[in-house]
Amino acid sequence: MSIDPITLCTRCNHCIEPKSAHRPPPSHLLRSNYFPPKDELDDMAYDRLAFDVAIREAQIRYSTLQESGKECVLCNKCGFHLEANVDLDLAKREAERLSGLMDELSLARRKMTQCAEDYKPFMVPVRRLPPDLLEHIFYIHRDNDITLHMEQLSELASNYPLALRQSRLRRVWLPSPFSLAHTCCLWRDVVLSRPRLWDTIVLNIRRLPRAILLLLRLWLRLSRDTFLTVYITDHVALLPRWTDKDCHHNKIVQNVLALLLDHSHRWRRASLDVAWGCLDTAIRMHFPDLSAAGASSNFPNLESLDVDWLSRSGIGESTSINLSFLSIWQHSPRLRTLSLPEWFNEMELPFSQLSSITITRIPDSGTWILPMLRSCWNVEHVALIWSFFRRRDQSMNIFTDYTPDDDDDIFVLPRLSSFQIRFDTLRQWIAQLFYLVITPRLESIVIAPRIVDTRQRRAIALSDQVDAEGSPIPTTDIIDVLSGIRFEGWPENAFLRFLSRAGPSFSSLRSLSLTAIVLSDTYLMKVFELTPNLTDLTLYEVLGQNNYPPIWSPQLLQRMDKSQSAPLLPKLGSLHVAVEASFHFFVVVQLGIAMVKSRVGSKSKLRTFTLRCRSELAKEIPDIVMARLHGIALEGRLVEVNGTRISCA
Repeated sequence: MSIDPITLCTRCNHCIEPKSAHRPPPSHLLRSNYFPPKDELDDMAYDRLAFDVAIREAQIRYSTLQESGKECVLCNKCGFHLEANVDLDLAKREAERLSGLMDELSLARRKMTQCAEDYKPFMVPVRRLPPDLLEHIFYIHRDNDITLHMEQLSELASNYPLALRQSRLRRVWLPSPFSLAHTCCLWRDVVLSRPRLWDTIVLNIRRLPRAILLLLRLWLRLSRDTFLTVYITDHVALLPRWTDKDCHHNKIVQNVLALLLDHSHRWRRASLDVAWGCLDTAIRMHFPDLSAAGASSNFPNLESLDVDWLSRSGIGESTSINLSFLSIWQHSPRLRTLSLPEWFNEMELPFSQLSSITITRIPDSGTWILPMLRSCWNVEHVALIWSFFRRRDQSMNIFTDYTPDDDDDIFVLPRLSSFQIRFDTLRQWIAQLFYLVITPRLESIVIAPRIVDTRQRRAIALSDQVDAEGSPIPTTDIIDVLSGIRFEGWPENAFLRFLSRAGPSFSSLRSLSLTAIVLSDTYLMKVFELTPNLTDLTLYEVLGQNNYPPIWSPQLLQRMDKSQSAPLLPKLGSLHVAVEASFHFFVVVQLGIAMVKSRVGSKSKLRTFTLRCRSELAKEIPDIVMARLHGIALEGRLVEVNGTRISCA
């Protein structure tokens, strides 16, 4: 698009001529490093301004000619003008000429505007960013992209049965570097020349069976010598029998693992969620002599390892599988974080150097847990998660108490700071644990049913609750899911002994979470007396059952009232409660609300309060209680009722 010169005056032939051709660059240059020259942009801006001035002057002259009896200057350059008493026919002809001139100028100006719009994609600031800054932006974008994808996988694992997970995944997912490399030449050059953008490998093998090896080789080549973070997932449904297609798929999985094992010296973090058979075969093919492989450091830079080998072979088969392949990680000098589905005595892993260990699918028997903890004497974080949760008609579980023998060896975990148990059935070992373990630096304890997932803070859909289309029906509130779940026979003496070993004045415990455990108010008073430095308390009553005494009795609430001379938990800053039997005292009579109110003030440390109850009880919360909670929120505290934050407006 070009604009020809336009004549402004017929007497002196004065013209307005654009300095720029006003032709936008070809669209294919968007994929190049092209950026319009500054002189070209300046000329375009000058032309738009000049044409705006010419249009405005033509409009003024046209308006003057419409008014009879006024002198009108038609050209500033040659001085041509019409007198006030000029012939009307001449004035009319000049007015018609000016009208046509304005149309011609306006059309040219619109073309300039369209050209300026076409230039905008070439002028975005990101096209002028230096490569190093682009790399940093791409790196953050890639990490966010991967984090979102891993959260979706975690949600699938928690909320959907195995048979439905695959249909819920996006058909093909690739991290952002692949799409960024197809944007323009500059971005492609940056992406392909920066190894750290390729140091995280995320592959869902089931979704890319044909291109997976080619893609992985490209990944490994572009990452060069950087340390690798590897996420390999093969989500499949449990099948009653193998087919030829499954055998072919297993070959692909084994080839992927073998290719990654060639770069084992670069592994920094690894998460392998594949079938046990594929993992075992790939490792044995790559390391024929497991004893020799375990004796050498094949993973010298590995810091975190998450292996889940039962996703295909099924729960419960692990008792018959050979886990000797785990010995290849026996000499990983930097390994600090380990997550496994189960633990067996014959495992040869560097437990003594671990700082964090997670066992994700523990069967009913937990007799091996104490021997495992004895070998992890440097551990700082422990999470034990059971395989299943009981259905509501089987929800009663009994904690079996334990009487210590003189021959029992007490051992110390000197660095343990957080201990989490997500249980289905707690047997005698839990009492043994409290009797035999000393944890002088323990700061956090979480003991709750397997169905509670605090990371996602949402209800978990039960795997056997699906609609007509086979989609899980989500539960609206985790409190409703907990209804009917109860655990009796808590080892009271063992837990008190566990807390009392450091002495109340030296207690390091800062966070305590107990959910759906049958406890008494007098017992809780003893617990709170032993934990005076507690700052975060989560206490969920047994829900859906009214035949248990209330935990939050008037006596306990009075002891916790800050107006008392020596209240329990004086340093409490965060309180999360779910009430059932205590609903009357805590909410209706407002003893609990008064206790919370007493801890709100300029010198009080309570900053967060959340109240949960079943949806049926929530309808019975008096308006005056909501008004008092609103008043607490107005004082700058975070207040929530059944997941809804009370506004301080």
